[in-house]
Amino acid sequence: MITLFRPRAVSRTILLLLFHCLLHGFRDPVLVDIPETLCPDNGSYATNSAYQDNLNELTSSMQENASFSKFFEDSSGNYLNKVYGQYMCLNYVSNSTCRTCIAKGSEDLLKLCPNKTEAVVWEESCQLRISGQEFFGRLTEVNKNQFNPANISDPGKFGLVVNETLSFLAWKAALDSPGTHYATKETYFELGTDMTLYALAQCAKDLTAEDCRKCLQEAIRNVRDCCYFSEGARVLSPSCYLRYELYEFAVPGTTS
Repeated sequence: MITLFRPRAVSRTILLLLFHCLLHGFRDPVLVDIPETLCPDNGSYATNSAYQDNLNELTSSMQENASFSKFFEDSSGNYLNKVYGQYMCLNYVSNSTCRTCIAKGSEDLLKLCPNKTEAVVWEESCQLRISGQEFFGRLTEVNKNQFNPANISDPGKFGLVVNETLSFLAWKAALDSPGTHYATKETYFELGTDMTLYALAQCAKDLTAEDCRKCLQEAIRNVRDCCYFSEGARVLSPSCYLRYELYEFAVPGTTS
């Protein structure tokens, strides 16, 4: 008699986990790259110094303001020990999420850029910047790129859709009448099947319309160079933020 091997039944929980991974896990951007940091070697401060005291006071102030404002800039201290700071939360998140994000950003900035007088940290829904030099209202064009490892089947056609959508957003965010320098767009297109591109652009509120547009245009150039073949990407700049995905991410109350 031949005994047939019968594999053990797969539990319903495992099946549900596998389904969740297939549905969501491979569509998300490279979230392990968050937080992202920029820690230029432009100076350092001593532990327990006046500069560190001013920095701690400033980050505490930013966390308090994040409860009711999604953009804030201030300074602490005087002369050589003066610290300038700025944060920006993505416009679609709640004030509660903004505060939580800035609290984490403050912690990560001090941990990942220890004793640096200049640093930027990007979290999932916010960014935080400190410097010993005033930078308010000035465009800073230093970008970090992140992209979804899943590639699109027709990068040529997809690249045209991405470029057109992001170019529109750069114009719209720069001229945003409420003064938030924020814009989103959904673009419907066909690539073997009906698809939707979701995109978001946001600049620091203290930038002029022209500098906002310049910052986002540079971010779009980065997308063309690194990511046009990817299902999703984001460009992180101290002065602006640009992202696109094939799923809706800018939903109030979420931080995906």
